Amino acid sequence: MEIKINPIRLITARGFDAAFTELLNCPEFLTQQAVYDYLEKIYRRAYNHNRYSNFDSYRKARVFRLSK
Repeated sequence: MEIKINPIRLITARGFDAAFTELLNCPEFLTQQAVYDYLEKIYRRAYNHNRYSNFDSYRKARVFRLSK
């Protein structure tokens, strides 16, 4: 699977959320967890650490941002 996501885009929460939402429509990803794992892999390669501690942490932060 070769889907290009610029790691700079993932620095902000808004950018991470936008990339997450876009990838949800890709048939390569069967679950939200798979999308999250893919984005974290890109982020980790670029910055040597994860953006979020785990999928549940990301999900809660995203739900909070969407509820504003």
